[in-house]
Amino acid sequence: MGNGSSTTDTVLHTTDPLQEPTIEPLNPVPNTLAGYPAPKPPHNRKSEILQFFNFKEVDADAKNVPPGDVISVEELSRRLTAGYSKTLLKVRALLVWMSEQPVFSKKWSTSAPANSPEGMLLLLQKGGMSYAAFFATLCRAAGIQCVIIPGIAKSVAYEVGDPCTDNLTNSWNAVFIGGAWRFIFPLWACRCVVGQSTGKWTLVESKDFEKGMSPKSLDGAVIGQLNDFFFLTDPDIFQYFCLPNDPKWQLVPKTISVEKFLSLPYLKQDFFENKLKFLSASSCRLETIHGECDVIIKVPENFSLTFSYDLCFKNTDSNSKLPPQTQLKNYVAVIHQDCKVTFSVRCPAVGMYILKVEGNQQGEKSWLFSSCIECSEVKAQVSPYPTVPEIGFGPQKLTYDAGLHALSHKTGYVHVQRNKTCEFSFLLEKFVIVHATLHRSAIPSANLAQYVSQRIQNDNLRIDVMPPQDGEYTLHINCKEKGSTKGFMNVCNYLLNTDTKKMRSWENAREKVARLDLKAKSLLATPNNAEELQLAIERANTLCLEDKGDLKFAHDRLDYLQLQKALSDGINRRNLDILEPAIIAAKSSEIEYKLLDRIKEAEELRDHLLTLKRFAHDVLDLKQTTISELHRYSIPSPLILNVMKATFLLLGENPQNLETWEELQILMRQSGRHSLLSRVRNFDTQGTDQALAGRVLEMLQPYTIEHVTAASSGAGTFYNWAKNIATEVIGVKKGKGKASQTSKKSRGTTQKK
Repeated sequence: MGNGSSTTDTVLHTTDPLQEPTIEPLNPVPNTLAGYPAPKPPHNRKSEILQFFNFKEVDADAKNVPPGDVISVEELSRRLTAGYSKTLLKVRALLVWMSEQPVFSKKWSTSAPANSPEGMLLLLQKGGMSYAAFFATLCRAAGIQCVIIPGIAKSVAYEVGDPCTDNLTNSWNAVFIGGAWRFIFPLWACRCVVGQSTGKWTLVESKDFEKGMSPKSLDGAVIGQLNDFFFLTDPDIFQYFCLPNDPKWQLVPKTISVEKFLSLPYLKQDFFENKLKFLSASSCRLETIHGECDVIIKVPENFSLTFSYDLCFKNTDSNSKLPPQTQLKNYVAVIHQDCKVTFSVRCPAVGMYILKVEGNQQGEKSWLFSSCIECSEVKAQVSPYPTVPEIGFGPQKLTYDAGLHALSHKTGYVHVQRNKTCEFSFLLEKFVIVHATLHRSAIPSANLAQYVSQRIQNDNLRIDVMPPQDGEYTLHINCKEKGSTKGFMNVCNYLLNTDTKKMRSWENAREKVARLDLKAKSLLATPNNAEELQLAIERANTLCLEDKGDLKFAHDRLDYLQLQKALSDGINRRNLDILEPAIIAAKSSEIEYKLLDRIKEAEELRDHLLTLKRFAHDVLDLKQTTISELHRYSIPSPLILNVMKATFLLLGENPQNLETWEELQILMRQSGRHSLLSRVRNFDTQGTDQALAGRVLEMLQPYTIEHVTAASSGAGTFYNWAKNIATEVIGVKKGKGKASQTSKKSRGTTQKK
């Protein structure tokens, strides 16, 4: 979990070790300070920020600063950040230093001053200060804007599907880096828990179940280790883990409620790091249909993880009991189909279940997600799957790596007919020996050997299967390279069923209505009613409708509409905070090619708005006293008069109201949103035509920046702004791309000044 070496801070806890203390400390650190920027969604993603940075040296230096070497937090913060000019590097150094401290395993001096690092680490150990408060103190001492965000978080105490938030209170931080607020969860970034269990769920394969008992709550080992996932986490990902009390600090365009937060799928860190996506109902609490439920995820191409899972039964919330000796692991089938993986669950009894899915790679397991499954009715007879192979069912990367390229069946679930041959064909891309076996519950595989045959002709492998009876079978395909001394390896499996209902060769009325609704919503969907299509997709997934192309079309259509709407909103509102995320999302999508014209339009507008923002920078840096000096001129020179007249012309004032210096003075004295600085800050060229821009350039043409600045530094700043804006307007309106070149020359003049 995370990167970096772990510290020796390993200790057992009986409460949630990843929850900040809820008791108000004696000397609380304020959540925010006056003058901080307002919370807004960031304009780019974490990956874009980090692509140009290497933290190797920063991390190494931060780890070599003992807390006892400095006498105050201020001195510690200066020592950690003094060598860096970038805010990001300073923040990184502070977090790495915190992650290296053995907070709970070391005996800190009780005589250390309260403001010393050791004094605060002692306070942290005793629960008198939170990690979030300590991190904010370090940041502020280094001049970094940092807020503490209280809220609720799905930590160790969280039970998937539980609507109660009593044990979820927590706090984290946001730091202002690169013009935007970024999330950091210091407690979760500095510590992790291994081996935690609340004891509410029964893993049926455990010995405790055989005794009719639930496993006791297990304390987790807490390991100090830097986890980069909670360093600058993107808000759209962070909202699956944490919900602030103040909705504005969600930092997303569309905020969610507490109820929505608790209903979100319970996705873990590795789910996002492996670029997985939920395709089934977007909820952590799922309902079965006749005791069956499918959990479907999308995986990227060439996905290398294999999946493992645990299916557990919740005794306390279930009115029935599982049949004796039930092995729930045999009631889940993992079915691969292209870039989609389905966990098909059967419930042998009415009650509450939890499905926990892990990813396996080179012997390492990582928790991906959990789903709570509510079963209100079951079939009269529920049978386990014949076998549950570790790699699941269907062709996957492992199959292709072994040299078998599936030609006939791309999905792991196959409908077959009794006493009729079903042919499975593969293209062999390596010299391999293949051994296929057929399996069915309660029947030895040796007895079924006569019903499966195989032959290789040229580079083609053909496996024929003829089920002797109705029911479910599994076909295992094992192979090894010719000449290899290693044993056979299972590389592909198929789940075979003679039940036509399972393959949905017919659909009941409810399913037909859902499919027709899906098709209609896909065709009629627009950016303004895309939510209706989203609901239709979730309904189809809930009913486990077979994808006959219409479900994929619906997903592609929904992605297109959502991306198109985000781009249109940004363009129509001419808002950088909306434009930037929309452009990033569109360019990183699989359907970028469909949005190229809209993306180009959005990028051109973004660049234009950024140009205006750059032009306004020097004006907004002016002190009010400088502007006051300007309007206090009793008889200004014609140069200053024309510069200020040109400025107000661009800001939309009627030329008839700008004839005298007294009229300009009145405008310069206005305050609030009508003040000169406020009008420059909010200026947009949308209502400015070429004729007006040309008139402004004519007014300014007799002067140079040197002449204007010599007369008044404030007037020089407005001269540059007005000239740059007018030049930009003429270039953009003509569409010849000359504006950027002229603007660069003007900016170069400013820099030279």
